[in-house]
Amino acid sequence: MEVTMMKKTMKLSAALLIPAMMLSLSACGGKTAQPETTAPAGAAPKTETSADSASAASTTAAPDTTAAAQDETAWPERAVSIIVGANPGGGQDASARLYAKYLSKYTGQAFTVTNISGGSGSIASSQAKDSKPDGYTILMSHEALENNKASGTVDFDYTSFDIGGIALTSKSQALITNGKKFKTMDEMIEYAKANPGSIIAGTEWGGSSHQNLLSVEQCLGIDLDIVDGGAVGERTAAMAGGHMDLQVASIGNVADYIKTGEFTALIMFNDSVIDTYSEYPCSTDYGIDYVYDKFYGLFFPKGTDPAILAKCHGLLEQMAADPEFIAEAQALELVPGIIEDEETYLDNTLAHLIEYNKKYVIE
Repeated sequence: MEVTMMKKTMKLSAALLIPAMMLSLSACGGKTAQPETTAPAGAAPKTETSADSASAASTTAAPDTTAAAQDETAWPERAVSIIVGANPGGGQDASARLYAKYLSKYTGQAFTVTNISGGSGSIASSQAKDSKPDGYTILMSHEALENNKASGTVDFDYTSFDIGGIALTSKSQALITNGKKFKTMDEMIEYAKANPGSIIAGTEWGGSSHQNLLSVEQCLGIDLDIVDGGAVGERTAAMAGGHMDLQVASIGNVADYIKTGEFTALIMFNDSVIDTYSEYPCSTDYGIDYVYDKFYGLFFPKGTDPAILAKCHGLLEQMAADPEFIAEAQALELVPGIIEDEETYLDNTLAHLIEYNKKYVIE
C-alpha cells in the first residue's frame, strides 16, 4: 500500500525548562549528557519495574469511592459511549476497549468505544466536552488532552472535564525502526549524519510523537525527513511496507513486529532503565530530553453527578485489583494502577508539555 506523505518545514526554538516532577527534562547534548535522576558515571543504572510504576502512582489521597458514595446512583442504567480520539488499532483505542470490557463486566451495561480521529485528538475531546453531563458520554484520552492545550490547538485541558479516574499508564514509548537502513541507535545517528534528510520519520502531525522526533533531531544534531503519516496503525503499515524508516510508538502498538524481528526499538523515551525493556537504551543516554509517562484516563463532561464520578473511581479501583485486567493490561505493555492525586499529576503533565512546546515548535 502506497502511503502519500507531505514534508513540512519546521523551526526549533529553545526555552528554559522547569525541573522535572513527573516528566524528566535534561539538556540536549552528547551521549554522555544525563538528567539528575540518572545514576552517576560508573554506577549501576536505576532499574524500575512495572510494579514500581504502579506503586508510585498510588501514594496520595483518593476521591470518595466508598460503597456509600457509589450507592447514591444507579448509574449506568443504559449503554455508555466512550469517545477516543484515534482510529481503531492504536494504543488509545486498545486502552479504551480494555476499560470498556471491564466496566461492562462489572456493571452489566454496555460500554461502547466510539472512534473520532483528527486534530491529534482535539476533535474527540471537543465533542466529549460539549456532551450532556449525564454520565453516558466519557472521553478516554492520554497526554493529547494536555498537549493540545499546551500547543494552542484548543483552549481547554482536563480542567474542562470531571475526572473519572486513571488506571493505566505506560513507559513503553520508543523510537521504532524497520531495520532496513540501520538496526541500532548508533547506526541511525551515523547514517543520519552521512545522509542528511534521507531518513523518513512518520508522525501524526502536531502530536506529542511529532515533538519526540523534533527532540531527536535537535538533541542529536541531525536532519530527519519528518512526514505526516497519520495514526500509529497507518504509520506501522507504512513502515512494514518500507515507506518509512522511523516512528515513535508504544512497544505495545508494534509488539507483533518486534516479536518477529521485523521492527526494533532504538531507544526508550525514559530517563531510567525499565526492567521489561532493559535491552534498549534510554533516550537520556543520548542527551534526548523529551521524556514523559503516558496516561490513559476517563474524563466526563463538566457538571457530571459526583455520585457517578465516585462510582466510576470505585470501578477503576476494582479493575486495577482484578488479576485478569492486570494481565490484559500488561500484555498491551500498559502499567495497571490507580493515579490517586490526579490533579497534581495532570497539572505537572501540562506544565512540562508547555515547556516542551516552547522548545520544540511545530510549524
